[in-house]
Amino acid sequence: MKKAKVNIHRNPRIIAGSAKGIQLLVSPSARVRPTSLRLRESLFGMLDSLEADYSYILDLYAGSGALGIEALSRGEGLAVFVEQDRSSAATIRMNLERVGESNRGLVVGQSVEDWVPTDMKKFTMIFADPPYQSTGIDSLISEKLKDSIAANGVLALEHESGLTPPNTICDLKLYKARRQGRGAVAIYCDEAN
Repeated sequence: MKKAKVNIHRNPRIIAGSAKGIQLLVSPSARVRPTSLRLRESLFGMLDSLEADYSYILDLYAGSGALGIEALSRGEGLAVFVEQDRSSAATIRMNLERVGESNRGLVVGQSVEDWVPTDMKKFTMIFADPPYQSTGIDSLISEKLKDSIAANGVLALEHESGLTPPNTICDLKLYKARRQGRGAVAIYCDEAN
């Protein structure tokens, strides 16, 4: 008798910085789809070329928190993680503990749709990794963050590789896009960057 195939994601490892090599936990939730190592490497390579500022990070649809934690590992900033799944939000808190950064991360346990930015400080780095079947994400992000992005802010939007990313989100222009397997990432920044 053949065993059924089970799709198991590898737990992500931090690529660089103070937490380099630490393996993160992933919630058993069926909704979580960690960004592949190759796509994360490509993403952070593009961000490095922009000299992205990791002083105030926002990780939307945070899942395991891997993107925001990777950015924390590379900088001295603070991060806000927005994740509606309770199990995933608890996993992000555990991952922050694992990398010794629990004092630099705030986990907000609600949907991106319901979340309202309340801090007057503006985000310098924003990650958005919505479920692939989501629609209207660019409009939602533009509406939510129109007054919350720093002048030098950068947005990284992960999406399914078959989709064409919009040219503009929140007055930020498409800088670069990369595809890797089923996933793709688009980087947005001010033209002056």
